[in-house]
Amino acid sequence: MLDKLSKFGSKEPGGSKPRRSRVNLERRFTLIAQTAQGSMSTVHRALDKQNGRTVCLKVQNVGKNAAAQARASRSETRPDEGDIAIKIVHPNVVRTYESGTSTRGEHFLVMEFVDGLSLQFIRQSHSADLPGKIDLLIQAAEALAAVHAAGFIHHDIGPRNFLVTREGQVKLIDFGLAVPNTPAFRRPGNRTGTIQYLAPEVIRREPKDERLDIFAFGAMAFELLTDKLPYDAGQNNALAVILQRINSDPLDPADANPRLHPAICAIVRKAIARRREERYASMTDVVRDLKALPPEALVEENVRVQAPTPTPAPREETAEPEPAPADEVAGPRPPGGVFLIKSGQHELYTVRRSSHIDRRLNQMKPLPHKVEVVHIIRSHDPLKAEVYWHEHFREKHHKDHWFALSPEDVAEFQSYTVMPFDEE
Repeated sequence: MLDKLSKFGSKEPGGSKPRRSRVNLERRFTLIAQTAQGSMSTVHRALDKQNGRTVCLKVQNVGKNAAAQARASRSETRPDEGDIAIKIVHPNVVRTYESGTSTRGEHFLVMEFVDGLSLQFIRQSHSADLPGKIDLLIQAAEALAAVHAAGFIHHDIGPRNFLVTREGQVKLIDFGLAVPNTPAFRRPGNRTGTIQYLAPEVIRREPKDERLDIFAFGAMAFELLTDKLPYDAGQNNALAVILQRINSDPLDPADANPRLHPAICAIVRKAIARRREERYASMTDVVRDLKALPPEALVEENVRVQAPTPTPAPREETAEPEPAPADEVAGPRPPGGVFLIKSGQHELYTVRRSSHIDRRLNQMKPLPHKVEVVHIIRSHDPLKAEVYWHEHFREKHHKDHWFALSPEDVAEFQSYTVMPFDEE
């Protein structure tokens, strides 16, 4: 492991890092828009004039990052965030192209620009169904498995640090608190991270390992699937959270959401076990179990707890759904399409697709209190139709998300009966 760490850059006799040429950020980059402002750094969408590429430029606060490094370990120097991030190459991890020091002494990172939404926003807007949530969790688990395979602990897993692109690809971001998975950094004492997702052993200041990330992933999955946290002391009461995490077992996912399939509950339950020896041993095992979920576990969670439906008429045992009466198109029609949904709770709109739209609508019928189907458009290519509408509305209104459509957008959506490219 020491040999691996030495690859971050050989040290000069005095113990300092080899001198790098400093970069004048103002000359090299054109800042387009600030995309995030944290306590440790500022993040911009920028144009790299050196190669003409649009990138994400992260510039760290010198003083605050030095203090964080000092807290991380007193016996071993923590590599810079860029030195860690650049080592992790995976489709579900944001790509770091370059890191260095500015002429002002700031550490900076140049990364791929991800135009997407946080997993936190996906949850809050209720814009993913159960199969979609499981798919997002699988991708997030694969990203975290790649971090661990590279020899690091992320230390800040949570829904704000996963972005979802327009194509549905998950990207893990922010290695500002990541540390090497070595004895020096597994020692007790470092409580860095987001408190709602901190593992009990971190709060108790016990020795730790990559299983603290597994707990955080499990807490994030619990929240995505139940709209609750496994410890319900309240997000703004840090002391109550700490005491509850030390003295109590987490809430059971089956109690938090009785609609979840037992196989899903078993995965989440094992990931958030209070005793780390009872948790998954690796994120690879989490990925395996998520991918092995039976098809019946992915049925919309609300369907399985409805009151029994009337006995069907004889010879009606086919799995084919009944046609949707309101939006029927004369003549032969494709089974798929896209439809516009309004969330009554959040007053948000979203365009959704389904390869078999009638079956999807039948699954949604038990949810009138949550969503309202505004309009349906049938299409030969549901995925292409969904992408068309997302891009169309975003280009028209220059929005950074897909779901806050105006009344004019809704009217325009309702003016279509088929997608323009379906008429060709």
